[in-house]
Amino acid sequence: IYAALLGEASWQQFLDRLSGNAPDGRTILFSMNTREPDDYVGMTSKFDLSELESYAAYYINTNPWLEHCGRRSVGLGVFSDQIVPRTQLVRTEFFNDWLAPNNISSSIGVTIDKNGDSPLIVSTVTSRDDPDENSAFSDQLTRIAPHLRRAARFYRNSSARWAAFDLNTSLFDAVGTGIVIVGENAQINTTSPIGQKFLDKGTLISVSPLGKLRLRGE
Repeated sequence: IYAALLGEASWQQFLDRLSGNAPDGRTILFSMNTREPDDYVGMTSKFDLSELESYAAYYINTNPWLEHCGRRSVGLGVFSDQIVPRTQLVRTEFFNDWLAPNNISSSIGVTIDKNGDSPLIVSTVTSRDDPDENSAFSDQLTRIAPHLRRAARFYRNSSARWAAFDLNTSLFDAVGTGIVIVGENAQINTTSPIGQKFLDKGTLISVSPLGKLRLRGE
């Protein structure tokens, strides 16, 4: 999370790692207006385009998990058996016509934050139906949720839309903030792209020949 925040990695890499935590894992980070289901923004990992197109065209309206999204407690990871009992799920059109054909058995997710009627959610679907394994994954999401919430609030409180994570830039760059991380003996460890621009200009801060941060005196 913090590597993506500082620009050392992308949010796409974060989603890909979540997908890798479950068999046939596919992940979506999305925000939706619970009053207007068509007002929906999402970023995905490992989904095929055909899966996303068929879901958006029709099956979003048959998803029995979706109604629960607006009622989820912020920061508490859940898995699909806790939302709709499996014996009930397997009788739905959504399961038989979309989940099963796409080798999806369960979903594990967490509501990261809420902004009015728009929750921000990360969810991973998987072919695994083991409730113990899925519960362990949901516990992991509970543990990382506070960190994701901090990241989301940087977006929400800036000119960058809080739901619109840019998968190719750092969070601090999205809010127009430069970051320079300094270790022992003033050695520079990490800089964000905007932070690097300040270093390159050299008007306020610069780098010594030994790679140390130098502050320009007034």
